[in-house]
Amino acid sequence: MIDELLKVLKKSDKRIFIQTHDFPDPDAIASAFGLQNFMENFGISSQITYCGDIQREALKTMISDLHINVEKYCNNISEEDLIVIVDGCKGSKNVTDLPGFEIAVIDHHIVSEPEDVPYLQIEESTGSCSTIITTYFIEKNLTIQKDVASALKIGISRDTDLLTRKVTDKDVNAFHYLYSYADNEMVSKHLRNNIQLSDFAFFNKAINSLKRYKNIAWLYFDQGCETNLMGILGDFILSAKEINLFIFFAKNNNSISISVRNENPQWSASEAVRVMTKSIGAGGGHKEMAGGVIFSSNDFSPETSVNRVLDFFNE
Repeated sequence: MIDELLKVLKKSDKRIFIQTHDFPDPDAIASAFGLQNFMENFGISSQITYCGDIQREALKTMISDLHINVEKYCNNISEEDLIVIVDGCKGSKNVTDLPGFEIAVIDHHIVSEPEDVPYLQIEESTGSCSTIITTYFIEKNLTIQKDVASALKIGISRDTDLLTRKVTDKDVNAFHYLYSYADNEMVSKHLRNNIQLSDFAFFNKAINSLKRYKNIAWLYFDQGCETNLMGILGDFILSAKEINLFIFFAKNNNSISISVRNENPQWSASEAVRVMTKSIGAGGGHKEMAGGVIFSSNDFSPETSVNRVLDFFNE
């Protein structure tokens, strides 16, 4: 796919935007940064954009330290511009439909492939989108800049939970390749410093409010929680040996954000989200982790949502 995309983009005189999902995480930003640098090797310029917000201070620090130029969308894209979506897919509720033409999607989530996007590379089995981008450099035998290699290594590490979740040979090979080019001391610093003191109150609330039935646990924060922090808390709760599936609900504005973490090979986090959001929301992800939203809090009760999952998994 990438060779055909490069040919088209190189001939085009239109502006090119690389778009991440609306609340980007390290893998999304790293993938966009890596793809931008990869295309520059072929004389193709692009801009990185996103909608929503960059929520975590750790990610803001990563962007600053690695000199990543990313700008929030502010009505600066026209219908004539070209858009490459990374770590997300057109049609997903966490990817805003911008005015430009979506020419390509590069993703690793379980998604429905859009029929009107000419170039698709969707690898549901791959642990991170950063792995896919790294493979482009390997296949073309290109020298990779230190900042880019560092970002991609962080992206792989974050989405695979330090090569312990949904990891494949492709992820391991990409990680090994990047090790020789990255600033590994900086990478380690970013991987260690993922939370801040203000997050401790959420950890405390999670511990004290956790509900559990057998090896399934859940939480509801009616005062809200950042979606990226929900994932961090989910990984923390799932580290308890008695828990195989964790469901996290948070009321953000008038909707309900959902984050699911799963380590039972017989279950699927994305299926759990699908069951909870059917006809009242949307979501998706992977077997190991997924996210979603119930559009109106009036359609939600934590007990009803959890019971739907329990019934689905025959617990």
